Amino acid sequence: MIRLILPLLLATVVTVPAAAEWQLSEFMISWWGAPGDDVHAQAAVQCGINTIMCKANQLDMCRGYGFKAMLTGATPELAAQLKDDEVIWGYYVRDEPGNEEQYRECAAKREALHEADPNHPGYINLGGSYARHAQRGYMEIVKPEVLSYDYYQWWWGTAAHFSRLEEYRAAALEAGIPLISWIEASAIEQKKMEGNKYIYHPDNYGRLRQSVFTSLAYGVKGIQWWKGTRFCNVRDGQITPQGQDIAKINAELKVMGPTLIRLQSVDVYHTPPLPSATRQVPDDYWVQPQGEGWVLGVFKDPEDKDYLILANRDPQHTKWAVVQIQRAGAQVDKLNKQTGAWLELPVSQHEGGISVDFIVAPGDGELLRLR
Repeated sequence: MIRLILPLLLATVVTVPAAAEWQLSEFMISWWGAPGDDVHAQAAVQCGINTIMCKANQLDMCRGYGFKAMLTGATPELAAQLKDDEVIWGYYVRDEPGNEEQYRECAAKREALHEADPNHPGYINLGGSYARHAQRGYMEIVKPEVLSYDYYQWWWGTAAHFSRLEEYRAAALEAGIPLISWIEASAIEQKKMEGNKYIYHPDNYGRLRQSVFTSLAYGVKGIQWWKGTRFCNVRDGQITPQGQDIAKINAELKVMGPTLIRLQSVDVYHTPPLPSATRQVPDDYWVQPQGEGWVLGVFKDPEDKDYLILANRDPQHTKWAVVQIQRAGAQVDKLNKQTGAWLELPVSQHEGGISVDFIVAPGDGELLRLR
């Protein structure tokens, strides 16, 4: 099965799991855990969540609030009954298996659910470096329909943020499956949250945006927030300052989602200083961002049109982006992340191509379309 139809000209060759029939049709915006009552369900709606983890007795709540359900505790018998139910996103299998025995347990459960319901995926989340999972045969044993992982850079250190993205993007592309990533809802060092999970870092908004938009540049098809209690107070359902930040970001993801879900990642490059495990934009590459601290994601849509995501790695400072494109006569549109409208950018002509410039907020990213 192929979730995103790729033009034959793409350089990336994907291997497709033979068993799967499910296709990801909507950009996923999720959190860990199910709302315990209507107050918290309404908070999830306010924060822009479209997919929640829940039990079978909460499916009516999902229907009422418009959530997709990642069902926990599902049996093959129940999955068979739900295979045509549009409220189902998929079935939770396990979080962070770490060895071959656990992989085989996941594979058996995923396959049993798939036989009962081929329309919805089994969901497994990985922790740690993908290289360790690859050495132990995760892909070959489990044959997952989606690749999900967590790395919380603002808790554990930013050094591995991009190396994890590099590893998991490559694995997802090779398998031909969507990549989904977890991001911490509260972007503050973990030790500073001891005893008070609602502490708010003054750079929280820029930090969360940096995590999200750099991940989008790597082609992720879903953002999962850890976790609901970080941005919705468990006592009264009130949205925390972190939740208010997330609601703004999720509103933009909903606008961008219909375009993002159609795009296939082709290349990802950085400008200096280079984070660990990343690659610099080649001197002869057809797109050249100017200046330091950029992530450039290059994409194709099913009609072979080119798209770019340029993300600002700096979560504190606004930057002026200048992008040179070696394509004479090209036109460039930038997506308005609030309205969904494509706005044509003024271009400067130069020998062999064009250049465009625009402002990028701290940690932000912009989606461009070439014509």
